[in-house]
Amino acid sequence: MPIEISKVSVGDFCWFKKKNITKPVNGEIKKIYANENAVNILAEPPLGGFHTISCNDCWWDKPNQKRKVKKIARKRKADQKERKTQKK
Repeated sequence: MPIEISKVSVGDFCWFKKKNITKPVNGEIKKIYANENAVNILAEPPLGGFHTISCNDCWWDKPNQKRKVKKIARKRKADQKERKTQKK
């Protein structure tokens, strides 16, 4: 569930996701942009650095990775079946 800008304070830690990164990243909120509904986050290693992220892409709790992994595995399995049927 996304965080709400009204409940955010500097120094809080949250999880966030960027489009070009597959895994969620943990980081500390350093600055709040209330007008833009965004926060500036100092990311933990290995990503590191400052990132300005919309509150819609941030969560308080670590997202469940198992669900995503299962979904990806199902998609791969379906793709393999499709390739086999195309070869025949």
